[in-house]
Amino acid sequence: MLQATILFLLAGVAEVGGGYLIWLWLREGKSYWVGGLGAIILALYGVIATLYEGVFILISVLWDGELTKKPIVMTGLGQLSV
Repeated sequence: MLQATILFLLAGVAEVGGGYLIWLWLREGKSYWVGGLGAIILALYGVIATLYEGVFILISVLWDGELTKKPIVMTGLGQLSV
């Protein structure tokens, strides 16, 4: 479970950090290497989420249930917090 938690945190940091770097490049006029680094980090996020998909989804579902304190219902299309 520790490995899954670390991967989940790394994926979250990669997703937010990569997106932020691209935002800095596009909106704040930072250099191209900032945007390129953001793209690489977002690609890393995609790899992490793909390789550990089941764990990533499970932790996401549990996290949502803990935050909302609502029962979680899994459907064929995803999850619902009801």
